[in-house]
Amino acid sequence: MEYDEYDGTEAIGQLRKGDRDYLARFYEEYRPHVKQFFRNHGRDSEQADDLTQTVFVRFISSVKYKPLILMTDVERLMYAKAKQVLFNDTRSRMRAQRKQERMEREPLPEPPQPDEVLDSKVTATTLHEAMERLPDRCRETAELRWIEGKTVEETALATGVSTGTVKTRSALARKLLYAALMRKQL
Repeated sequence: MEYDEYDGTEAIGQLRKGDRDYLARFYEEYRPHVKQFFRNHGRDSEQADDLTQTVFVRFISSVKYKPLILMTDVERLMYAKAKQVLFNDTRSRMRAQRKQERMEREPLPEPPQPDEVLDSKVTATTLHEAMERLPDRCRETAELRWIEGKTVEETALATGVSTGTVKTRSALARKLLYAALMRKQL
């Protein structure tokens, strides 16, 4: 199949129908061009393969699930998707690099002084006592969320309540614990 054989209207129609043979031929025809696009923009072969797959997933998704695709120039649409993926990948890499640089610049925290360790033990004991005085439902939610590290969804599933209820109970537990710790400090 030649590169020029893909009439935009036909290609979009065939892809919308979910014709797997057509999709396979389409992928094999465009994959080298899309991959080369990423290689030309400094990605290694493995990264280019991953990004190429992302482009095709987004391309097929936009063709299949967005009925008002007006662009019938398949190459331009594919190029637009590739540019979006490249932009997102570049932005993600820059964020990761900035985060790494920040972490390298920030000094390690000083080890705690003996009186700070004692204060933290007192605070931990106070916090434990305050947790024990929470209403059962709030305590259960707080333990699952903060001690066991479960997500809101996991906690909701474990307790048999909605995610909104988990958030409400977590907020109430936080408020009650804060009040208990403030009373102890006075």
